[in-house]
Amino acid sequence: PDIWPGELVRGDFFKAEEVLSLWKSGDILIVPPIIIMLQELVGRAVKTFTDRVYEIAESYRRGKIHRVYFTPGIQLVALQTRTLLPATHTNTYIIGESESYIVDPAPSDPTEQQRLWDYLDDLIKEERELKGILLTHHHPDHIGALAQCQERYKLPVLAHQKTAEMLPQIKFAGYLNHSDELDLGPAPDGQSGWVLKVYHTPGHARGHLAFQENRYDAVVAGDMISTVSTIVISPPEGHLSTYLQSLDFLKSVTTGTLYPSHGPAVRNGQEVIQYYIKHRREREQKLIKALSKEPRSSYNLVKKVYDDVDPQLWPLAERSLVAGLIKLIEEGKCLRADDKYQLLKF
Repeated sequence: PDIWPGELVRGDFFKAEEVLSLWKSGDILIVPPIIIMLQELVGRAVKTFTDRVYEIAESYRRGKIHRVYFTPGIQLVALQTRTLLPATHTNTYIIGESESYIVDPAPSDPTEQQRLWDYLDDLIKEERELKGILLTHHHPDHIGALAQCQERYKLPVLAHQKTAEMLPQIKFAGYLNHSDELDLGPAPDGQSGWVLKVYHTPGHARGHLAFQENRYDAVVAGDMISTVSTIVISPPEGHLSTYLQSLDFLKSVTTGTLYPSHGPAVRNGQEVIQYYIKHRREREQKLIKALSKEPRSSYNLVKKVYDDVDPQLWPLAERSLVAGLIKLIEEGKCLRADDKYQLLKF
């Protein structure tokens, strides 16, 4: 084998179990499809391995959910939901190994729910213990299968109290608060003391939570971040100043992979969060420039502030624009009168 400059950094020969051990110890990174093949290669002859890989690939073609790991101990399950475009899926997460939590059982469609049940049933067959259901927040595209999941697997549901208050139809086993920790059992490499940290990160929703496991420092960020679009901050539930404060906090604790609710995970989580903060600041400056002494409606402002966005999305963008206007009013930079806004000197 040759090392092609620009394609590969180095080349070595390993046994499958050696590579997986290095991955579980956090010493190397592996792209998700290779992890599945390595797991299947352990203890198999090449012929039975290739047969097994073809079997897995065929099951994927039939609609079975792919197993996707970016870091050990977290499985990303992308499921179709009635979410806001351009996103079409919401990520449900399975966090843990022998003891696992389900985060945001998302789909409302019965077919997608069945795909999730099949996935969870396979984990149970592998002697995984499902310990409970965790919610990042209450928005419909995150809880579409919540009631059914709770009933099917007889699991406790945990969330922030403000989230629970928005879901009176759900029986909660308790509330999660900032700095709580949930035991995850042994880490993938066998280390003890593996826990899931709870962070209260309001702004998109009052009861929004993010989670971070302490072995690889991976963060499940919920709707704090999307890797397919920006996040809509929709008042009164959404509050832009609070959201920016939560982003600052999340940036301070993110040192590893970041898992969003929409889109793929990213290795450089801190850089992505910084980009989000920068984007919000730039959008605010654009809003200030669009304001004038003459009062203008939010509809007229959105055409200037979001001129880089498809006009079909302007009604959605207008909700975030109003959140920006509220922030400026709170800071004494803008005045609202008769549903119109004008710039104040500052």
